[in-house]
Amino acid sequence: MPESNHTPAPRAGSAGTVIAMGGCFALGTFADNFFKQAVVLLAANQNEPLIQSVAAVLFALPYVLFSAWAGKFADALPKSRIVLAAKVTELLAIILGAISLYYICWPGVLAAIFLMGLQGTAFSPALNGSIPERFPTEKVPRVNSLIKLGSTCAVLAGIAGAGVFLDFRPGGALPDFGAIGDSPAYGRAAAGALALLVAVVGLGAALFIRRGPRPSGSLTPFPWWGPVDSTRFFLECRKDPPLFLALLAEGFFYGVSSVAVISVANFAESMGYSNTLAGLFAASLMIGIAVGAVYVGRYPAEIWRRFLVPAAMFMGLFLLLTAASVLLRDPIRLGWLFVMLFLSGMCGGIYLIPLVGFLQIRPDPKDVGKVLGVSNFFTFVFIAAWGGVFALVGLLPPAWSFVVYAVSLWSFGVFVFRPRIRHFADASLADAAAGLLGSLLKGLLALRYRVEEHGLEGIPATIPGADGRRRPILFLPNHPALIDPPILFSRLAGLNIRPLADEAQMRGLLPGLAARIFRVLTLPDVKTCGRKERGAACGAARESLSRVVEALRRGEDVLLYPAGGLSRDGSERLKANSAAARLLAEAPEARVVLVRTTGLWGSSFSRANGRNPEFGSAALRGAGKALSRGVLFMPRRTVTVEYNEPEDLPRGGDKLELNRSLEAFYNNEMPGEPDERKTNSQ
Repeated sequence: MPESNHTPAPRAGSAGTVIAMGGCFALGTFADNFFKQAVVLLAANQNEPLIQSVAAVLFALPYVLFSAWAGKFADALPKSRIVLAAKVTELLAIILGAISLYYICWPGVLAAIFLMGLQGTAFSPALNGSIPERFPTEKVPRVNSLIKLGSTCAVLAGIAGAGVFLDFRPGGALPDFGAIGDSPAYGRAAAGALALLVAVVGLGAALFIRRGPRPSGSLTPFPWWGPVDSTRFFLECRKDPPLFLALLAEGFFYGVSSVAVISVANFAESMGYSNTLAGLFAASLMIGIAVGAVYVGRYPAEIWRRFLVPAAMFMGLFLLLTAASVLLRDPIRLGWLFVMLFLSGMCGGIYLIPLVGFLQIRPDPKDVGKVLGVSNFFTFVFIAAWGGVFALVGLLPPAWSFVVYAVSLWSFGVFVFRPRIRHFADASLADAAAGLLGSLLKGLLALRYRVEEHGLEGIPATIPGADGRRRPILFLPNHPALIDPPILFSRLAGLNIRPLADEAQMRGLLPGLAARIFRVLTLPDVKTCGRKERGAACGAARESLSRVVEALRRGEDVLLYPAGGLSRDGSERLKANSAAARLLAEAPEARVVLVRTTGLWGSSFSRANGRNPEFGSAALRGAGKALSRGVLFMPRRTVTVEYNEPEDLPRGGDKLELNRSLEAFYNNEMPGEPDERKTNSQ
């Protein structure tokens, strides 16, 4: 399926449409999650981990069995009617569940869970599929973020409220936050009554959803074989690698998150916390998702490629830090748990929202319901699978379950998501360069620099060579200050790029450690050597360049500063330097990406004051200034990084001709372009 499909002609959806759809979604989400969380907490109180695992599987089972049918119905029938029928089924399920919850009748509780999954199977493709029918494509991400924000607030309210209601005592006594959780009959009755009330209101909200456009109908036959047809269509999606990966990534996220919420409840129980606190812990996770949804809603859906890997890696990191809370004591542990779970959820929102929007706008309009049905099917295959895995994970100490989730997220991010994104036919370097390390460096550098990038998204990530292998890339940047390598590396870290750095600057404990971690190739600065040392330095430089050539021939990307040192006056003077020309001559398959960084001349890392800067001392001075002014209130320097892959770069071995071309690019020698030495000397 191509990236740009036939654009539908949706109705101009109003704010009232968003409110009606979002309200219906949010109320149903509250009722479902309130009830499911009550079941999870009650099972934790009763020491019934098997019930938790079976409940997760039963909730997922209807999605696995009937998602293909639900998707077909969403494409063929008025979606508003399907939504209404689903809400009636939800009300019946809540009635059964409330009675069973009060009497702790596990078969009745599990049957209610199954019915909730059944109504959700029909409800989700109908409501989500109506969004691109009612709103223009450019508004779909924003509408998704608003509806997701409302539903996430409903999820966190439901999860937090379940513990509060289960802890209620007769007479309306407030729950004891510090008491070990139990579930008196009064609390179970109150929880069931609230779930029933919200389900009734949700059914009323569904009546206010106006009937949308008449379905055009899909020409595909009815999927009588259900899961078999869903599996077949899912495998057909491999012809569209971005759509296939988005389906895979969405399913994996929901699978992990479905059992992570259970682990939060079990962890709280193992720490002796009340049901109320257990609910608040899970709510902090949902609040984070809401914040992440609002943040990422500003971007187009296609941006999911750049957010997917970093968000997955950061989720894993924060879940691992959640597990580390066992090493702390209260009240520090309480604050730590709330913060780590919030940050995990925020990364989850950043991970998920672009995926949801992409799955809505990627397919042909008449097949949106079918794709969303398959999305539900595959998502709940993952949820069912993780429910089975939880039967084993639940045998571990609860803290260790977070370690399992973290390792899973890292493994998928590194070995599944990132390689596939890089091999998309239209993948750019901006897509391929995203990663955990780069995001960490970006966050750190953002305290002092406001970096604007141009051009990276227009450069292909992969171009095959004559032998069919990916051609390596030689990045050739200018060098106005010692801080521009970290800035540039933070933007390109996901490419596993090997930087070439001045050997003298890499001496010392911290620079040496950084050189080993980032696989830096060092090069002696021949210009600073005395006459006696120059011969040996030249030999060492030639040896270093030979290692660079070998790295390029192995297919590794390399970052080389062709000027061979730090700028002395804000401009680049390559003169007769031969390193770049030699590399291009000995590694002709290498692509060349030129990088121009402006805005750093005049900083403490540059030679603007006439002296050679020292990275460590300049960094310490900067850290001192940041602390004295309050880190968040430190003024930020604007830096611009521009990328260009020229087609007409001289590669014939004439170093002077090549150097003149590089200097023209680095020094803005174009009509009307500003001179950085004049505009950034402050």
